[in-house]
Amino acid sequence: LAAGAHAIEWRGVTVRRGGRAVLDSVTLRIPAGGSLGVTGPIGAGKTTLLELVARLTEPDAGSVHLDGVDVRRLPPAALRARVALVAQDPFLFSETLRDNLRFGRPDADDAAILRAAGHAGLAADLGRIPGGLDARIGERGVTLSGGQRQRATLARALLRGSGVLLIDDAFSAVDAATEAEILAGLAGARGGRTTLVVSHRVHTLRHLDRVAVLDDGRVIEEGPPAELLARDGPFARLDRAQRLEAELDAS
Repeated sequence: LAAGAHAIEWRGVTVRRGGRAVLDSVTLRIPAGGSLGVTGPIGAGKTTLLELVARLTEPDAGSVHLDGVDVRRLPPAALRARVALVAQDPFLFSETLRDNLRFGRPDADDAAILRAAGHAGLAADLGRIPGGLDARIGERGVTLSGGQRQRATLARALLRGSGVLLIDDAFSAVDAATEAEILAGLAGARGGRTTLVVSHRVHTLRHLDRVAVLDDGRVIEEGPPAELLARDGPFARLDRAQRLEAELDAS
């Protein structure tokens, strides 16, 4: 594979666990440099769809491709070099924050680290974390809040500069205002990366190129978010339900 962004394609993918199809004959495509959001209820298969790209899960049928190449044909090191994953449960090492952020790109200088931190919405926190980049954050980042850990792993992924960025519900521990800041920074940082964002929050996905709604392992709706909202289908109903829930919480 060449360097840069890569087209991602799921071709008739089925994944079974415990006799149940977690994904059932799913076919989707993200063009190189494009973005796709995936949403749906718990257990719909969202994270499994993402894990297939990084080969954390293998399909029982069908295949997943980068630029037309089955990911199972790529050496693990080559796949890791091209794919950066921001997991829902972030993992950080018992090292300095600087070392955690530049894991995967050890030659990164502080200027590059701070740019990535800014895009990830972490820059403002650096002044509040004793020691800033030199802070030793403890095993699994125990000295940071859940939101800070998520933003740190996003900054680490952005700093790597991989052509594919996979984000698995990585804003769940931050409030709406912080999430909006992160999304604005992410839009500027994506560059030519191909981006897949899994989220249960509909508004997180509104500014991506396309959205796919999963339910019971199947794609039940897919298209540009503005069109889906106007269509008054599953995506629009999820949006209305979440807006109502937010209004009730606020009151």
